[in-house]
Amino acid sequence: MSPLRQPRAGGRRLNTRGFTLLEVLIATTLLSIMMVLLMGSLRLGARSWDRGEEQIDQTSQLLVVGSFFRRHLTSAIPWRSPEGRRPEPMFVGSRNALEYIAPLPAQIKPGLYRFRFFVDKQRERTVLKLSVIPLDVPEEAGKIDDLEVLRDVEDVRFAFLAARRPGEPPVWIEEWTEESIPAAVSIRVRVRGQEPWPAIVIAPRIEPLG
Repeated sequence: MSPLRQPRAGGRRLNTRGFTLLEVLIATTLLSIMMVLLMGSLRLGARSWDRGEEQIDQTSQLLVVGSFFRRHLTSAIPWRSPEGRRPEPMFVGSRNALEYIAPLPAQIKPGLYRFRFFVDKQRERTVLKLSVIPLDVPEEAGKIDDLEVLRDVEDVRFAFLAARRPGEPPVWIEEWTEESIPAAVSIRVRVRGQEPWPAIVIAPRIEPLG
């Protein structure tokens, strides 16, 4: 066997010095800071994701409810009771409810109906509902079950655009008792746990059908 070769005198020696305590502490501190930043970024990302999902849900609700209101209110007609029949107001509105007369699609149930949007305050929740009552039959005989439009409602406010004198701009009012249909209806909705929705503004049909 060849004898082990000794390192040359004056040659370069391997640096076997370990980390000092200070270096270890600095590295540990930097690692901790990096972990804190990483966890903070993950939490921020998760919160942003949750907010994004909530925003999508709220937007979807707004689109669905807005489309529902638009489809129904644009079918309201300027209708007057025939002679010899009990007068029926064609359109009545308040801050928390509105009523109007409109037809249902013929394939569902032909005829005219009184539609009423209102807020039903129940024991555990508040619900925006729609009642539908036929005009040509007794109320109890032909009443359709109330439809839940939106649950967990904190507030619903209706406003009605009223024309003024010629040359004056129209104004929004909270009570509508005129013998006509307003130029527009504004619906503001607040759902529990959500930001207030943008106003839903709808222009009902003004001219009679046909």
